[in-house]
Amino acid sequence: NYWPAFSCNLADCFQAYAAFNAAFRPTTRAAGENFLRHVNPRGLDTPPCEDFWSIGTASWPYELAGSPGGHSGPGTGGFTTALYTDWYDFTQDRDALEKHCWPVLRGMSDMLSRSVVWTNGCWLSAFSASPEQWVKRPDGTGGYYHTVGCAFDQEMIQANNAAFVRFAELLGREDDPVVRRCREQLGKYAPVQVGADGQIKEFREETHYNDFCGERHHRHISHLVGLYPGAIINRTTPAWCKAASTTLDLRGDHTEAWALVHRMCCRARLGEGDRATILFGNLMREKTADTLWSIAHGVHIIDANYAGTAAFTEMLVQSHECDAQGNFIVDLLPALPTAWKNAGSFKGLCVRGGWMID
Repeated sequence: NYWPAFSCNLADCFQAYAAFNAAFRPTTRAAGENFLRHVNPRGLDTPPCEDFWSIGTASWPYELAGSPGGHSGPGTGGFTTALYTDWYDFTQDRDALEKHCWPVLRGMSDMLSRSVVWTNGCWLSAFSASPEQWVKRPDGTGGYYHTVGCAFDQEMIQANNAAFVRFAELLGREDDPVVRRCREQLGKYAPVQVGADGQIKEFREETHYNDFCGERHHRHISHLVGLYPGAIINRTTPAWCKAASTTLDLRGDHTEAWALVHRMCCRARLGEGDRATILFGNLMREKTADTLWSIAHGVHIIDANYAGTAAFTEMLVQSHECDAQGNFIVDLLPALPTAWKNAGSFKGLCVRGGWMID
């Protein structure tokens, strides 16, 4: 729901989430420590920092509704902190960086860097799951598939910890012990693996797409969070981009409303504007009520309305890639569909680096 907040020049709207997060964050410490005791006790060899926190699927004001585990691993925390990374990158608001983004990323980086174990030359999430993939057993029963180092967790751990180290450099806090631990781990998460069918592997142990678990056309594309809302899959990694496109083809274009729009965001990141508009057409025909609210699981739900707005901005302007000096690159009309090429304009969209684009 917050994906369009920064690109659509609505950064002030994120302050509500920041206040909400600040309210529940202190209550999550115990859940995070308990998670580590179960999955990686050595992660608690030293006491966590004062900003340490965790998140599972949901939370309420002043109360955590669930800790990591179950249908998702600790990468959900990185999925959350990606918004804080964007808050600074889009606005260049130094006050927000110091008061909000830094403690949120520091606490989550402490949690995530303690959640990984050294395995076959990589730092892998000790408990891992790809939301919300399900194992179908021969007897007809099923359950969430639990493993080590699936793409969802690895991609979000990489994105979170890299952003945290970058923010430490901006603030001159490179001697922070959490920063030092994250810097030592960076480059060793191996977040993206390509399988035999040219797909991005959802699970490290898969060979062919969907060869041993889950739904072939599952609504989630959790293994593509490194493409969007993350950015580790980009034009500097062409093999990964090709694999991401193949993965989207295999996953299919007919699903729940918000899932259609996540696919739309990913197609935009890949420069596939015509494929993005096909998804938008499916959304309007199949998953939109007369009220123009999107529909998921048979009920009205606002997610696709908000995220669809973010998808349109990604088709018009992108800024997630950097040059060799670390400056954000502004890419105008990166995924312009054929149907939009004759005429059109936009005003007031924002890009990373603090710029507004007309």
